[in-house]
Amino acid sequence: LIKKKYKMAPKKGKKGKAKPEPDVELLEGDNDNGKQVFAKNCAACHNLEPGSSAPGTGPGLGDIFGRKAAAGNPKFRYSKGMKESGITWTEKHLYAFIQSPGGYVPGTIMGFGGVKDKQECSDLVEFLKNL
Repeated sequence: LIKKKYKMAPKKGKKGKAKPEPDVELLEGDNDNGKQVFAKNCAACHNLEPGSSAPGTGPGLGDIFGRKAAAGNPKFRYSKGMKESGITWTEKHLYAFIQSPGGYVPGTIMGFGGVKDKQECSDLVEFLKNL
């Protein structure tokens, strides 16, 4: 008996419905401090080039605002949670995600506990917004 191996077509992820913006209030962000927060918390895994995979494990963040989650780099292996999140990145979505990645997008593969300090988080969002 000869068994034939067939490749199954990959299952397409369910498109998430648009996720409403969270009820968060950002503080006035400081761009220069946000750059320092990025260097301390993000630069090991992310760079600032649009559509790139960054020095290590994360996608580039240079064009994150207005982009749908899991759409930045077609070569990057986004988690199912991120693909189905329904997020289009805005200041409020990014703020909530940066504060608690796994809490805001269950199933994300981003292994980072978050930037809990509200000022630092607001500064980081300001920095990324001004790239």
